[in-house]
Amino acid sequence: MNNFGKGLSDDERTDRGVSPQVGIVLLFGMVIIGASLIFAVGSIALGSVETQAMAEQGEQMMLQVDNGIETATGDNVSSGSVYLEDDGEYELTNDSQITITAVNNYASDRTTIPLGSLQYEDESGNTFAHQAGGVWRGEGSEARLVSRPNLRYYEAANGTEGRVELDITNLGGELDDGENRVTSRPVSGEGDLSRDIGFVNYINVTVSGSAYHHGWATFLEDEFDAASRSDCDVAGSPSETIICHDESTETVTVIAPIEGENPFASHVGIDPTIYGGLYADDDLTIDESVTVDRYNGTVGWVSGNVTEDLLVANGELELASDANITGVPVVDGHFSGKDGAETSNIAFATDPAGTRIDEINGTEVYNVTDSTPPELFGAKLSESFDGIDDIDQQTERAIRLIDEYEDSNPIASEKLESESDKNVDGFYYEDSDIDGDDIDEFDTSNGDIHVAVDGNVELDGVDVTGDGRAYLYVSGDIDTDGVTVDGDQAQNFWIYGSSDADVTVRNVFQGVMYTPESNSLTVAKDTAVYGSIVAGEGIDIGENVSIHFDETLRTDVPIPEENRDVTIEIGERRSPLDVTFVLDRSGSMRDNDPSEQRVDATKNFIGLMQGEDSSVLEGDQSDQAGVYEFNQNGYERHHLSSDLSSVNSSVETSASGGTGIYSGIEIALDEYERNRSSSAEQHMILLSDGQNDPATEWVCTDGGWLGCDNWEFYDYNQQTLDQAERAADMNVTIHTIGLSDDADSDMLGDIANETDGDYYPAEDDDELEEIFEGIADKVTASSPTTFEVASVDEPTASPHDYAVNVREHPVNIGG
Repeated sequence: MNNFGKGLSDDERTDRGVSPQVGIVLLFGMVIIGASLIFAVGSIALGSVETQAMAEQGEQMMLQVDNGIETATGDNVSSGSVYLEDDGEYELTNDSQITITAVNNYASDRTTIPLGSLQYEDESGNTFAHQAGGVWRGEGSEARLVSRPNLRYYEAANGTEGRVELDITNLGGELDDGENRVTSRPVSGEGDLSRDIGFVNYINVTVSGSAYHHGWATFLEDEFDAASRSDCDVAGSPSETIICHDESTETVTVIAPIEGENPFASHVGIDPTIYGGLYADDDLTIDESVTVDRYNGTVGWVSGNVTEDLLVANGELELASDANITGVPVVDGHFSGKDGAETSNIAFATDPAGTRIDEINGTEVYNVTDSTPPELFGAKLSESFDGIDDIDQQTERAIRLIDEYEDSNPIASEKLESESDKNVDGFYYEDSDIDGDDIDEFDTSNGDIHVAVDGNVELDGVDVTGDGRAYLYVSGDIDTDGVTVDGDQAQNFWIYGSSDADVTVRNVFQGVMYTPESNSLTVAKDTAVYGSIVAGEGIDIGENVSIHFDETLRTDVPIPEENRDVTIEIGERRSPLDVTFVLDRSGSMRDNDPSEQRVDATKNFIGLMQGEDSSVLEGDQSDQAGVYEFNQNGYERHHLSSDLSSVNSSVETSASGGTGIYSGIEIALDEYERNRSSSAEQHMILLSDGQNDPATEWVCTDGGWLGCDNWEFYDYNQQTLDQAERAADMNVTIHTIGLSDDADSDMLGDIANETDGDYYPAEDDDELEEIFEGIADKVTASSPTTFEVASVDEPTASPHDYAVNVREHPVNIGG
């Protein structure tokens, strides 16, 4: 049977018959899957590109927002605008803040500024923020800085001082899509954070609650060049800048040195201006006798050998007919005087009264009272001097700082006590008046004392002891009666007062009364001031007031350089003199001065000295003279006396015995201690033709004819030098004359050098008269007044302007 035209039989079938169809299906499937994979990968890549593009677009948009805000907060601009795209979500948040704390050893000052921020999230989930003037971008759980906020830390080249400036924007308002108006609200919190506390040891900057704390940590670490630490608690003054980042609390803290440690007086920030003994910031009338001279406070006050100093008025100065000023008036205003008014020196004024009579070295000179001959001279200042500003702000700061220090350091701060051994170094705060019997002593032996008094102060019989300083900061009135400082060192006691203070000074005051622009000043009759007074209005100076200015206090001279070279011959005046003549009467003087030239020379010298009615001497004064001789012992021919005729008549000589130079000096110095004039210069003229003879010897001090129970050794050369040191301590200048080649020129030279005198060798007695005349010309001559600027060594510096400057810019954003 033919099988042509029939299919395969069942037992002959296989799967090969379906291969073409399956292959086609598989081919299409693979194409579709491949295309899908390509599409998926392409979509992912495209999405990433789009996300990155949107992120960059978001950064640019936020930078434009930053530019708009910066424009609106710029100088002399109060508004602007920003455009917010409608392809994302915007939100104004206020859940973070920045706190800046300035710290020193005595106080701290803190300000906190909310970090109102504009946050933006685009359609791709990218997040951005404008915060504190900077632009930040979120990156997952972290963040990075796009543009920096307005915070700068400047470090000095020596690495010991820094300065911080923050200009923080605080955003608020209600947002609209599209154009939004940006309005800068009034600036708040502007100024120097150190203004209220003085110097700043270090600063603490803390950012808290910010979602962008990672970016803040990176920025602050870089800006402050800070070392990372886990703990930012510090004590004292940190020596390095450190940073702490607490991720759990979203807090970043930086501790940075600013100015380091400084004395409390520096924190107060008073930079005193002291011209001379007295400064009045008002018109002043003098109708009594007033003396203003100067001394060097490092060695203390010694009467005699002092120089006139400045009485300064920042206003008019009028001298009544009985006025008598021993000193140099300096007036920034009109200077006038009544007939009979006197000054010991020429006065300086911007507007002297009277008639112009001369021009000396470019300075116009006036006859102030138009008397004939001229009695009161005024030199015209070429320019005004600077007035002295009040210290109200600094005094208030000191009182507040000490009050705060007492609150935070109850163990370290104290209350003043009347017992003399209680008020030692440290800080004291009194919130009520101090009465006269509350305090007897300030003991600065172990350090400085700072006393804040929120009230009035009365000091009666108070001693300032020790080598340190005592400072009083007083809000109310001040009354002193008998205040002394060890060694007359006025720089060791300062009283600072306000412009509202009524100030009274009685009896003795040693120190500095610094109350510029005060309400009133009364200096009672017969008061002696050692130091300086700086006062304001309502000045009342009593009769016979003496102000002895400590020249180490001077910070400036109110007389311009071009006006200081003025010398007027008025029949020159000088200070009175106390002169003792100590003449050798040993036996050798018969040969070395046979014609007794020393008698004539001494009498001629006394003849050049001035009596009470002399116009040469300052004030109603008189020279004094005394005559003494020595061989082994000292003898008095005439005690110190203003009766110069009587002294002259006493000058006689004799010659016998050995030589004991020390005995002549000793007896004359004993007389100075009894009868010296407090206002006179002390000079001694010592003449000898030999040397101590004997120079040394053993002397029996206890015994009789049969023996000696006690022998003592005497070195007469050393005794002579000891007497020279005593003279120097008493401010007695010894001028020595060695007659003949046998004179001990070394000893006589040492005596003169020790006392700031001169040694004159004389070959014979014919030279004595010329030498005596030369010494007389020197000690009786008037010397021009000169001024030397010293500096106050504390405060050592003043707080820097804007050491920590913080500004908050509130900004409103809305449609």
